[in-house]
Amino acid sequence: MKAVVLAGFGGPERRGDVRPFLEGVLRGRAVPPHRIDEVVGQYEQIGGRSPYNDLARSLAAVLGERFRSQNVPVTVGMRNGSPTMADTLADLKNRGVTDVVVVVLAAYRSIPSWNYYLQTTAQAIHGAGRGLRVRFVAPYHGEDRFVGAVSARIQETLDTIPTEQKSTAQWIFTAHSIPELWDKASGYSHQVRRLCERVVSGFGQPDWQLVYQSRSGRPEDPWLEPDINDWLKQSADMNGRAVMVVPVGFIMDHVEVVFDLDIKVKKTAESVGAIYYRAKTVGEHPLFIDLLQGKIQELFV
Repeated sequence: MKAVVLAGFGGPERRGDVRPFLEGVLRGRAVPPHRIDEVVGQYEQIGGRSPYNDLARSLAAVLGERFRSQNVPVTVGMRNGSPTMADTLADLKNRGVTDVVVVVLAAYRSIPSWNYYLQTTAQAIHGAGRGLRVRFVAPYHGEDRFVGAVSARIQETLDTIPTEQKSTAQWIFTAHSIPELWDKASGYSHQVRRLCERVVSGFGQPDWQLVYQSRSGRPEDPWLEPDINDWLKQSADMNGRAVMVVPVGFIMDHVEVVFDLDIKVKKTAESVGAIYYRAKTVGEHPLFIDLLQGKIQELFV
């Protein structure tokens, strides 16, 4: 019996879960209590919970429709929170599943995303014992249909920008910042930049910028820059100009998008007189679903 598991980061689904979730994610790291308090406050501004798990389950349901005729279930397993990857794999094994394809909900290969997801899954496989064959869909940032899904989301946003603002609109692509040492080990920033180059080439758009966001960790450690908020503050002639933010570093509209961008970056953009627009993440776009379906099907052959 076959099954598909979407490997995600996870998130708190209730107010009471936020602080324990953060403490679990940050366990072993020297993060001051006031920083945790600050992040709890950020969750409050988006309703006291993360939309991540809902979005992951919805994506699994949409993808599951593509495999319904083959009787292949599509479910989720989280690095943090519930259901854990260990619980998911154990449940599938108990249901008679022997062949699993894992889709990591991160398009790029990097240490804090792809590598950690593989590590979590390896631990879960060990815990489940013998009897499971597990394979992974490779990073898909370079796939034509992924580029097409990003481009389609951009076009959707361009269609909402008044005609007189489009020609001078500043396109800003953003991805999660990571430590420079991790970037050198994985080539993460080159993967993101190459995707951006392919997207803007399709539009013939010369004016664009790649920036980073949501940095954490020790201030003295070098991380990928420029930060999107710093870049906006330092940019000249933004007054009255449309700014289209494209979150290419994210698959779904979760906390780093709905708070870090739609609240924090929007406020920064407005402070310099810019007009904020934000493209959707690829999410459940049909081209992305087609891509995942095809890659999964190849591994099941």
